[in-house]
Amino acid sequence: MSEKLYQDFRRQRQIPLTVLGGQPPYQTRLIQDAATGKILVQKAIQKDSIPVYRKLQQLESPHLAKIISCEEQQDIGMVTEEYISGETLDEKLHRQGVMPPELVKYYIRQLLEALEQIHAQGIVHRDISPKNVLISTDGVVKLLDFDIARRHKRNQNADTTILGTVGFASPEQYGFLQTDATADIYALGVLMNVMLEGTLPNVHLTARKPFCNVIKRCIEIDPQNRYQNAGELREALKLENLGAVKKKTILPGFRTGVVWKEIVAVFVYLFLIVGSIQFLMLYGKTPLTFCLEAIAVFIYAWISCGVGFNFLLWDTKVPGIRSLQKPVRIIIRIILALTIFYFGMKLENYVKITLLGLPLK
Repeated sequence: MSEKLYQDFRRQRQIPLTVLGGQPPYQTRLIQDAATGKILVQKAIQKDSIPVYRKLQQLESPHLAKIISCEEQQDIGMVTEEYISGETLDEKLHRQGVMPPELVKYYIRQLLEALEQIHAQGIVHRDISPKNVLISTDGVVKLLDFDIARRHKRNQNADTTILGTVGFASPEQYGFLQTDATADIYALGVLMNVMLEGTLPNVHLTARKPFCNVIKRCIEIDPQNRYQNAGELREALKLENLGAVKKKTILPGFRTGVVWKEIVAVFVYLFLIVGSIQFLMLYGKTPLTFCLEAIAVFIYAWISCGVGFNFLLWDTKVPGIRSLQKPVRIIIRIILALTIFYFGMKLENYVKITLLGLPLK
């Protein structure tokens, strides 16, 4: 089958749903794959951006939208990528206002992971702003919209195109120098200030320490005076106590900072701890039964809960599952949790009935 016939076949499988934005011919649409039922995002882009998206297609990151395909169609490029349920950082800021420092660090650390990956490929985003940062319903940060991203070119004095969001675009994006990774560092510094104070740093620079000094260096006019890469900025932020932030990425119930979820989580964890101890005391009569009961409790109580409540956000990291829509991933988590719970209870019944000779209730 020729490439043209194959692409025609792919397009016939795509059911248009709605237009998300843009002006013809560069529109972004929501489509559905007729064969799989998956909801996808399809973007018409300038042909100059195709090399960037093809590079992104090779990357695997929980903080980048997965590129399904990238092809040329006459005078434009057509990109199909996964649809991610959530809200943009811009929408979140309008809904709840400024953010606490812990949440800002939590989001920025995830953006730094994305920047480290794209910068390693020589890609400069050039348009990091609240509208291009998505917070998924799982609390995972996604860096979106690489339509004006570019590859860094050696021995070039300036960018050929002057683009970017006013206030977030670095000075060199106005034609003075060629942009590199430090342009994204500049935008990230502005973004931190907006998240903390609701304003651009040139209007009101946050007084929160050490954010104040970190942001000042991020937005230096001379790119040589900024942090030179995402790693340097990460190290600067490590001067703060990140322990609480790390817990949000690990323990279900404490990832979002929502108070009622944390209260419920405390009671659930106490219930699991007390229940585990009681069952160990009840059925751990001998060294053998104690060990087997400990394994059983660990399986049906802790592992099943960890899988069901997405411990370590595992469903966004496992190949074959992370690309699925959130409702499908939730169903998979529930099925796996119930399966694990079943086998854990089978082991406990073996301890109670076979080893201890207790009657089956």
